[in-house]
Amino acid sequence: MRFTTIALVAAFALSATTASASTLITFDGTPDNYDDLQSYDGFNFDFSASGWGVVAGDFSCCTGQNVLNGTNHLMFSGERDGAPSSVTITKIGGGNFSLKSFDVATAFVQSTGLVRVKGFFSGGGSISRVYEIGDSYQSRNARGFTGLTSLVFAETRLTNFTDYGVGLDNILLASDAVIPEPATWAMMIAGFGLVGFAARR
Repeated sequence: MRFTTIALVAAFALSATTASASTLITFDGTPDNYDDLQSYDGFNFDFSASGWGVVAGDFSCCTGQNVLNGTNHLMFSGERDGAPSSVTITKIGGGNFSLKSFDVATAFVQSTGLVRVKGFFSGGGSISRVYEIGDSYQSRNARGFTGLTSLVFAETRLTNFTDYGVGLDNILLASDAVIPEPATWAMMIAGFGLVGFAARR
């Protein structure tokens, strides 16, 4: 009976799948808190830039040349300490998560640029993709950004604050958790029945 139980536990572990509870980060309802965002909806935000923060849909700075989408959104721009501007996202309290999609644009109008999205896997290694951005928000899908411990959005070169920057909104993240599939539950129930039958014998 002992070996049967071990076999069932092993089968359960192999058959479990990664499911996720999704969080859509919109920044709506967050104060127009420029330079002061540290966490939101269960995730940490760590910036390295000349300036950053959540700005309102009608926000205006730098002669009013900001790209707006009508709602609160995140922006960052300008090199810092000799590195391109960036924001690193991690889960509060640790744990794995996935990036599903996001909306992105330059921070300033009449500009174009590139944003590098890089995810670091919990088991080591990373995935990186570069997206072209312009001065209107576009939705981007992110394939392969699963099982991450951290996620970085960054400009691809050193820039001044008003060169182009990065605006982000509607970031769809998912907290990863291993749960059994329905077929796994069925297999477990059948297995426990066999264990009971073997025990009676």
